[in-house]
Amino acid sequence: AIDYILRTVPFDVTGHPALTVPAGNTKSQNLPAGMELIAGRRREDTLYRVAAAYEEHMGGFARPPL
Repeated sequence: AIDYILRTVPFDVTGHPALTVPAGNTKSQNLPAGMELIAGRRREDTLYRVAAAYEEHMGGFARPPL
């Protein structure tokens, strides 16, 4: 839990929007991995455009098996 807090609080406090998108699976254990994108202060519009462009470039993301 502390790791999560250390990675998210700085952006919450400064007003920088952050979003995590799928980025494939780990090779060692085939677990889903994500990539965190961070935009300028109050620039959610830019963040969503970059995330959508990345997803389109990657061809979408399949839901991992449960």
